[in-house]
Amino acid sequence: MRKKKGGSSGWKISVICLLFFFSFLNSAETDSPAPDEIAAKFEHALETATGKERLDILLELSEYHVSRHPQKVILYATRALELARELDSKVAMGRSHIQRAGGFLQSGNLDGAREDYRAGLRIGSESEHHGLMGAALNGVAAVALKRGDSTNALANFQRAIRHIRQAGDRLRLAGIFNNISLIHYRSGELRKALDFMLKALRIYEKLDQQPGVGIVLNSIGNVYNRLNNPDQAMSHFQSALKIALETDNLQLAVVCRVNIGEIHKDRGHFSEAMAKFVSAHTDAKKLDSLDYMAVCLNNIGDVFHRRGLWRDALNSYQQSLELFQRMNAKPRMVASHLNMGNLYLDLNRLDLAETHLKLAVRLAVDTESRSMHRDAVWSLIRLYENKKDLAKALKHYREYTTLQTLLFSRENYAQLLALQAEYESEQRLSAQKSEESSIRIRQLDRKRRILVTLFLIAVLAMGIMILLFLYRRHRLRTRTEMELREAYARMERIARFDNVTRLYNRHSILERIDIEMVRMGRTWRPFCLIMLDVDDFKSVNDTYGHECGDRMLRHLAELVRNHLRQADVAARWGGDEILIMLPETDMEGGAVLAGKLRSLVEATPMDYRNRKISLTVTMGINVYNRPGPVNECIRGADRAMYAGKKMGKNTVVRLDEVCDPATPTVSKN
Repeated sequence: MRKKKGGSSGWKISVICLLFFFSFLNSAETDSPAPDEIAAKFEHALETATGKERLDILLELSEYHVSRHPQKVILYATRALELARELDSKVAMGRSHIQRAGGFLQSGNLDGAREDYRAGLRIGSESEHHGLMGAALNGVAAVALKRGDSTNALANFQRAIRHIRQAGDRLRLAGIFNNISLIHYRSGELRKALDFMLKALRIYEKLDQQPGVGIVLNSIGNVYNRLNNPDQAMSHFQSALKIALETDNLQLAVVCRVNIGEIHKDRGHFSEAMAKFVSAHTDAKKLDSLDYMAVCLNNIGDVFHRRGLWRDALNSYQQSLELFQRMNAKPRMVASHLNMGNLYLDLNRLDLAETHLKLAVRLAVDTESRSMHRDAVWSLIRLYENKKDLAKALKHYREYTTLQTLLFSRENYAQLLALQAEYESEQRLSAQKSEESSIRIRQLDRKRRILVTLFLIAVLAMGIMILLFLYRRHRLRTRTEMELREAYARMERIARFDNVTRLYNRHSILERIDIEMVRMGRTWRPFCLIMLDVDDFKSVNDTYGHECGDRMLRHLAELVRNHLRQADVAARWGGDEILIMLPETDMEGGAVLAGKLRSLVEATPMDYRNRKISLTVTMGINVYNRPGPVNECIRGADRAMYAGKKMGKNTVVRLDEVCDPATPTVSKN
C-alpha cells in the first residue's frame, strides 16, 4: 500500500491547534475585542495619568493587544512592571510578568516567556493569590507543551486548574480545558480531546465569549479533518473565521485561513490554498509571530512541493526550520525535518533525505509526537526501498505498523489497519525472499531452468490463492462488522425504548432525570414531573381484549409525543402509566401543558375495528425545585394522580392542591 504524498497533514493540524491554543492563554480575562477607538482613548488618557491610574491603563493596553500585536503586549507590560515596582504593588507586578510572558510566547521567545511565568508564579505564591498562580502555571505548562514535554505540561495544567477554580476565573478555566484537549489530540485520544473542547465551549457560550467560541469551533474542525471528514471541517473553520473577523481577532483569522488552505491543498486546489497561506503569512508578519510565520511557510512550501517547484519549496522549508530552531520548538522542528526529508526523497537525494528523516524520528520520539513519528518512519521505508536496503525497510515497516495501530486503535480503526499492516508486512518479506531466491536461481546450471520455471509458476499460483483468500477474509470481516453494528444498534433501541408504546422505558427516563437534577443543582431552575394514567383501562382490556389495550397505549403515546416540546421526555412507567418530564418548567407551566394534553386526549377517540373508543386520562403534577431524592418527587406526582382518580377521573391535579401539610414532599410552589 503506497502512502500518498502529503499524508502528514495530521501533524500540521496539531501544530496549528498548538499555536492558536497558546495565543489565547493570556486573553482569558478579555471580553469581545474593543474597537480601535478604545485603544486610542487609553493612549490619550495615558499621557496625563499618574500612579495607580497609569498602571491600570498600561495593563489594559497590554491586554488589549493580545491576539493583535505581541510586541505591543511586551512593551506595555514592561512599562507596567516598572511602574508596579515603583508603587510596590505585588499583584500588579505578577500581572505584568504574566502578560509580558504571553507576548513572548506568541512571538516565539520561549525562554523569556518561561522566566516571566515563573516570576509571576513566585509573586502569586508569596501573596497567596490563586488567580496569579493559576495563570502562571497555565503559562508554564504552555511553554512545556510547545517544547514537546507533554507530561510536564499536563501536570502543570492540572495544578493551574485547582488555583483557577479557587479564584473563580471561569474564562481562564475554559482556556486551560482547550489546552488540555490539545495534549489528547496530539496523542490520538480524540474522544478525550473532544470532551475537553466541549467543556470549554459550554463555558465560552455561557459567558458569551465569542473569540473563545471561535477557538473551539476551529479545534472541532481539526478533529473532523483528522477523521477524514473535510466537509464538516471546512464548515467549522469558516464559522470560526467569521467570528475572528467580527471580533477583530487577527490570530484566530490566521489559524482559520491556514486550516482552510490545508483542505484546499489536500483537494488539489492549489491556487485557492496558496491564496489562503499567503494571506495568513501577511497577517503573521503583522503579529510579528515566529510561530505563525513558520507554519505558514511550511504550508507554502507544501504547495510548491506538490507543484514540483523544488527550489521554492526547499527555500520555504528552510526558512520555517530556522524559525522553529530559534524558538527551540521541537515538535515544529520535527515537521520541518520531515518536509525537507520528503522533498529530498522526491529529488532522489537519498543521503540528505535520510539525515533529515532520522532527525525527525529522533525529535518525534523525544516529544511523544506519535503522528509525526509514524509519518517520518513511513518516509524512511520509502527511502530504504529506493536504496534497495530491504532489511532496513522491513525493520521500519514493523515500527510503522506498531505506531499506526497505537494511533488508530483510539479512533476505532485498529482491527482493519492491523490486518492491512500484517498483510503488507508479509508481502514485503515475501518480495525480499523472492529476490534473494532469484539471485541464487540465476547461478544454477542451465539444466535446472525448467524446474525453476515450474517453481515460479507454483509460487505465482499460490500467491494468487493467498490474495483471493485474504480478499474473501476481508469481505467476510467487513460484512460481519456491519452486521454486528446493526445488531448493537437494535439492542440499544430495545434497551432504551418500550416495545409497545415506543416511548422511553423507566430506566431511560431515570437517566434523563438524573441529568436534569444536575442541571437544576447548577441553575436552580426547576423541572416538572407529570404522572399520567388511563382511566378505566382494565375495563377496556376486559371488554375489547389486550390487543385493543395495546392499541390504546400506542394511540395515547402518539398524542403525548406530538404534544410535547422537543426537550420534554415521556416514558412508559408501568402498565397504563406514563411519566412525563418537563425541563425548566414550574408547577404552573406543567399544569397548563397537562390541561391541554388532557383535553386533547378526551377529544381524540381511538379507531379500533370500525369503532370509535373514547378515552380519558388523569394526571398528577409535581415539581422538583430543590435538591433531594427524585423518587419522592415521582411519588408525589403519583399521589396527586391517585387523588385525581378519587375526585372523579379525567382531571389534572397538582400535588400542592392535595398534600397533607404534615406530609413531607420534595416540591414546593
